Amino acid sequence: MGRGPPQERIGGVAIRIGACLALWWILSLPTAAASPSSSAVPAPGATAPRAIPLADLAAPSFTSFSIRDGLPASVMVSVQVDSEGFVWAASADRLARFDGNRWEAEGEFAVAGTVGALLKTGDGSLWVGFDSGGVARLEAGRWRFQPDLAAFNTFRLAETTDAAGTTALWALTIDAGLLRYQGDDRWLPAEERQPLPRALTDIVVTRELGGSERFWVSSVNGGLWYREPGGAWQRYAGGFGDVQINDLHVTRIDGREQLWVATFGEGLWRIDAEGQRVWNTHSGELPSDMLYALEESRADDGSTMLWIGSRAGLMRMHGERLSVFDYRYGLPSNAVRGLSVWRSRDGTQVLWLATENGIARAIVGGNPWGAVSQFGSRASGVYAVLVEPDGRGGERLWVGASGDGLALYEDRRWRFFIERDGLPTSWVRMIQRAPDLEGRDTLWLGFSHGELMRILPGPRFEPVATPWEKSESQAVLDVLARTHDGARELWVAR
Repeated sequence: MGRGPPQERIGGVAIRIGACLALWWILSLPTAAASPSSSAVPAPGATAPRAIPLADLAAPSFTSFSIRDGLPASVMVSVQVDSEGFVWAASADRLARFDGNRWEAEGEFAVAGTVGALLKTGDGSLWVGFDSGGVARLEAGRWRFQPDLAAFNTFRLAETTDAAGTTALWALTIDAGLLRYQGDDRWLPAEERQPLPRALTDIVVTRELGGSERFWVSSVNGGLWYREPGGAWQRYAGGFGDVQINDLHVTRIDGREQLWVATFGEGLWRIDAEGQRVWNTHSGELPSDMLYALEESRADDGSTMLWIGSRAGLMRMHGERLSVFDYRYGLPSNAVRGLSVWRSRDGTQVLWLATENGIARAIVGGNPWGAVSQFGSRASGVYAVLVEPDGRGGERLWVGASGDGLALYEDRRWRFFIERDGLPTSWVRMIQRAPDLEGRDTLWLGFSHGELMRILPGPRFEPVATPWEKSESQAVLDVLARTHDGARELWVAR
């Protein structure tokens, strides 16, 4: 028989040199009645914990398109899918169409001009507005221009449906205010006398805010305005000032109607029956206050996800949780100028993004793999992951990384721990749950340099005295607990 690995005994502890650098065995005396402490492991027959809500964690998986794929330029400002499934993208001066294989920017459909935005209306029609003047509608593969709007600079085209079910198409212009489509290529001012600013950016309808139906209009530098049926336009006294408002969006979440406002300089605003809420860089909740676009999709559980295009990447609001995805997640550019969600016949949701380095696409919730966090990306990555019950009917996630320390995702938020929080180093190599020598359920934390700690409630971190010498070239990689001949043992690999 061959000899086993060499063994050395130090103070009642046996070290075995094997496939790993060293395996340490800590032996306790037999104990008849050790009572374990409260454990994160559910008791037999207990109800399974609620799974971690992956819709709050998983990042979209992006596919990108650039000039090499046929786009007319790098900077794209808008994107939309027509009723036949063709994808249309607008650069600063030209339209391009994607047929599922490549982008085309030449031909009768690829009109030139300073494009403002694309809109698909409820009847399936595709419209385009031009900052340089004019509005066109796609008919039988060709763009038909609207003569009444040839001289006006159009920031956006928008469609609304009021409480009576009446649908209206609007042109929000920089130089002529608000115009409404009358049919047969005719557009007229919304009212003979309107005190609205001339440079307008969007229009939406709410049913409940303020106690009745309201039309809301945003502007370039004149704030936010609203009008109730039969009333006059009033400026909303909510503190917007003269900031540019780029987009408005109405959602209904948990039975509450909410108006979302994307500004270019003052962050994200939400108005509902409880008042208003602001997310911005000053509060530390946004990476940028310069926002471009808002779009909505559904999570697997039917809840609403709000997508936000900004100069610091794509943001996702789900409930009260805001996530940010930038170039590190595969975006071609951090500047996201336009958003569109297309729903296929089988219910698949596809998010399209117009960025300053091409077009990107992501299937919402359709990828079995998704990046959860960029934690650990500063060095050589993540070395330890543990998902376990949180003791309150849910789950929590522990992540250990090289250089970034320890992360805990619990109650829909991340917490991060490094040396100032009690860790000996930010190089975490192991997170493992196993009983200690007294039989108490214990969460162990292993580090580079050979350090071993217990994680206590809080969390707090307690150093564990160990007999081996500490070295930068060694790390604690695993622990294993067992009972042999009535004695408890704890094995430590390093």
